[in-house]
Amino acid sequence: MNHGAIDDISQISFIREAALALLCPKPPRRDLFSDGVLFLRHDVTFHRELHRRGGEPLPIELWVETIRGRTFTLQSRARCDGHAVFSGKSVLAVRQRGRRDAKSGARPMTEAERSYLERFTVPQLRLSR
Repeated sequence: MNHGAIDDISQISFIREAALALLCPKPPRRDLFSDGVLFLRHDVTFHRELHRRGGEPLPIELWVETIRGRTFTLQSRARCDGHAVFSGKSVLAVRQRGRRDAKSGARPMTEAERSYLERFTVPQLRLSR
């Protein structure tokens, strides 16, 4: 019995939703990730049990750790009442039109995509404060 605890799969879904919110700005831009992204890997560390919050949103910190030719790595951390409840590292690739598998589905990043992601690296985030 979980007494309102949120399971691991839901916590990974929170990370995916936060990543997609970062990668799909409003208003949409045609030059960014137009064919979507592939989630290649999630490594998640669970620090404490997370319980349902009665509709209250769970803040998730998200930043870009590395940017490579076809892939990039996002770091994430969720806090509740001042304590980290989970943290993660996700590797994503820019999807190539018509391809869905990780091996052949990634394409090189465009300069616009690379520039967009660079805004969310730790050094850039420190400068923007």
